[in-house]
Amino acid sequence: MRKWFTQSSYHIKIEGNNFVNFFNVLIKNNIEVYNVKRSEVGVLEVVVLQKDLKKITTVINHLGFSITVLNILGFSKLINGAKYRIGYVVGLLLSIILLILANQFIFNYKILGTENISITQVEKCIENFGVKKYTINSFDVKDLEQYLSNNIDDISMVSVIKKGTTLIINIKEKLPDVGSDFQPITAQFNMLITKLDIFAGFSSLQVGDSVMKGDVLVYPYVFNSSGEIVKCTPVADIVGKVWFCESELVVKKEIVFARTGKTIKNSFYTIRDFVFLKTNNKNTFTHFEVVEKTVLVSNIFLPISLHTTTYFEVIEKTINRDIEKEKDNITSKLIAKAKTQVPTNILIENEKVIISNYDDKHIISVYLEATVSF
Repeated sequence: MRKWFTQSSYHIKIEGNNFVNFFNVLIKNNIEVYNVKRSEVGVLEVVVLQKDLKKITTVINHLGFSITVLNILGFSKLINGAKYRIGYVVGLLLSIILLILANQFIFNYKILGTENISITQVEKCIENFGVKKYTINSFDVKDLEQYLSNNIDDISMVSVIKKGTTLIINIKEKLPDVGSDFQPITAQFNMLITKLDIFAGFSSLQVGDSVMKGDVLVYPYVFNSSGEIVKCTPVADIVGKVWFCESELVVKKEIVFARTGKTIKNSFYTIRDFVFLKTNNKNTFTHFEVVEKTVLVSNIFLPISLHTTTYFEVIEKTINRDIEKEKDNITSKLIAKAKTQVPTNILIENEKVIISNYDDKHIISVYLEATVSF
């Protein structure tokens, strides 16, 4: 046990003759020394605990030995080091405290996604909730999200993130209320817009934009000369490119476990909660699979069930896969799987296969390209 490391201790050099008497005296006085090393004739180096240093000094003086302290070890060294670097220690502690305190403050709001909602309205709502700039704030972001949703009517969805001293509010606004008779044109797929001719309605999109399924392509309203919303049925000629994709990760070297055929089985019978005829064979396998099974043996008078636990020994095997040989088969399966995503009224125009290599892994991806119109 390294008491000399966990406790305060000293690395000392002792010079003299007849170290046999020296060690006899140490044993007699119950003094422990560690890491004994004889560096040269008449010189001995040892480690002694701080509590025994005075004792060993007294012993050495009686025997006519000389002692020199070479180094301080353990906690004494740490304390002495900190004593001469107190400025660094205090500075580090103050920095940690200031960093913790600074993270409790909010210095800035970053409000995203607003078009019709006033940023000032959002900031005022945040302050009404109790979060204020340049003060220490303690709150749950989920509670703030719920408060914003409940108090600002035009919010459809909101997320709040606290990043350092900045509060990031991401808002998704509700669609303008244009009545149930006027529905927007929405994207039915994730797609890239290649044509966008609008005859009635409003859109901020343009050719080359990517949209996600469900995004509004054309809103069912226009703005008149006064900037007011006028409801209408959207009419547009929209064409886009759509890709249906599937991928699979293929590992060159695959580790599998195979059963050796050796088994160890334990079993017992139960009549309701009563257990009898129980075996207790010890599982000695290093690698194994466990299969547990319960079978109702009889239910004539009382339900008797047999419970078995079987341990199957397994060994580890490495399978080297030939990607080139498997590529065509995997690609065919991925294409067939991707085609199940394609609606019957859409014609596939192009098939693309991409194989990405990462060390001993391959990602095989297939893309089915099609054109859709709205």
